[in-house]
Amino acid sequence: MPQMQSTGKAAVFYIDYEDQQVLQLIGAGQTITKNAAKSTSKGFEIELAAKPVQGLELIANYGYTGAAFDEYRDPAAGTVYEDNKVLMVPEHDYLLAAQYRYVLNPSLTLFSRVELHGVGEIYWDYANSEKQGSYELVNARVGAEFEHFDVYFWVKNLFEQEYEAIAFEFPVLGWVAQPGDPRTMGFTLNGRF
Repeated sequence: MPQMQSTGKAAVFYIDYEDQQVLQLIGAGQTITKNAAKSTSKGFEIELAAKPVQGLELIANYGYTGAAFDEYRDPAAGTVYEDNKVLMVPEHDYLLAAQYRYVLNPSLTLFSRVELHGVGEIYWDYANSEKQGSYELVNARVGAEFEHFDVYFWVKNLFEQEYEAIAFEFPVLGWVAQPGDPRTMGFTLNGRF
């Protein structure tokens, strides 16, 4: 009986920004660039993979990012943003996946994969008053892998989770958000020469 195989990787990072530049929206489609003085981004990523039985692979990834402004004042608005989270950086991000390959013969392998992707809170403004709450997406893929090409049918956001992909505050309109992609399906064909 074959033994279970497993692998793992880890990374740690620390980034210290001085005179970081940020964009501020001042009108319809108009922005100015300002210095945010100072911010720090630190965190880690872990990736684990295991093959408990022939053809089956289990994958887990987790990332943590603590990104905050150490110094950031907007004198024009009289606002202090120190210790607030940096925009569009989720604190937590993870992926859990299971995929299976079944070899029918040397030139044909059947493939299937299902994954759960989780994203933590994302802030849209420097005051950290507007945010997208944490959400999870389920994606799936099935297909056939041949000697010189592969064909897959895939579904992203299988359960049609609603979330904001990005949001901005416009001076006259207020907050405007672009919704994340709904359930999306398609085919992919890969060739090897």
